[in-house]
Amino acid sequence: MENDDFEPIFRYLATKGSLDLSEAIAKDLGEEFDRESVAKLSERVLEQTFSDLVSVLNLPPDEYAFKSGIYSGVGTFVALSSDGQPHIVMDMVFDFWLFATAHISTIVASHILEDDARKYIKETTDELFSLLIESNRFRKSREKYLPLLLDYKESLNLSSALARGMTIFVMCHEIAHCHLGHLDKPQSKSIELEADRLASEFFIRVVDAAPHSVKTTAYVDAKIAAAPIILMQLLSLYEEWVETKGVDISSVSSHPKAKDRTKIISEVILPRLDEKAAYILDGISKSLDDLKKLILA
Repeated sequence: MENDDFEPIFRYLATKGSLDLSEAIAKDLGEEFDRESVAKLSERVLEQTFSDLVSVLNLPPDEYAFKSGIYSGVGTFVALSSDGQPHIVMDMVFDFWLFATAHISTIVASHILEDDARKYIKETTDELFSLLIESNRFRKSREKYLPLLLDYKESLNLSSALARGMTIFVMCHEIAHCHLGHLDKPQSKSIELEADRLASEFFIRVVDAAPHSVKTTAYVDAKIAAAPIILMQLLSLYEEWVETKGVDISSVSSHPKAKDRTKIISEVILPRLDEKAAYILDGISKSLDDLKKLILA
């Protein structure tokens, strides 16, 4: 019987409207779209990604349980269930946040934006950053982001790959906590940094396995290898935005500052980047500098 210690409040599933939208975008991009397969995968896409990740890393498949859905807070965590099994839990709102912010970063990196577009991106980023503090803004955040999805479809190939890389790194981070025996220790910034280092090593293994995992949901192309660093840059920007609102970041996050995490992660990731990955990292880093000037002005 499945343990129900970490059951979500509810789950978002594919609707006719969301499938129609996805099919229209795929058609515009010249991509094939199997409506039935997409609908089926959407029901457990994060569970499938986690399962594929465990397989790619050659870890025991029954050592961890994984659940996703809508929870009371935006993020991920790992904890022991009542039967002593590690459960890794990912909030679907956080997965959306990764996707939307990766897409905005890619838009800013690859387009010369008019004033109206820049204003809308600022407003949308403000809304997305607010979502990390107030999860009940999910519907509003999705509605605000949707025009950017439709107007900049050509950026989706890169942004969706980056978002998947970020999601996989987050999963690696929680697996690392289990491997390092952190579940029996008090939460601290030091164990978070330890988990980041091991997660970075796991992530590089995923990248190295790309030729064999290309047909799985845990596939990460070598040119996306900087995704964990880009994630930390996004979180660093979020932290600066929070501080401009007069909020102490430690009151909304128990993790180390993103800049400290970036240093640890970069020590592992940067030496492994090929020319294309370094080019993407440079471009997205510059776009986040531009986004910082825009939203913190």
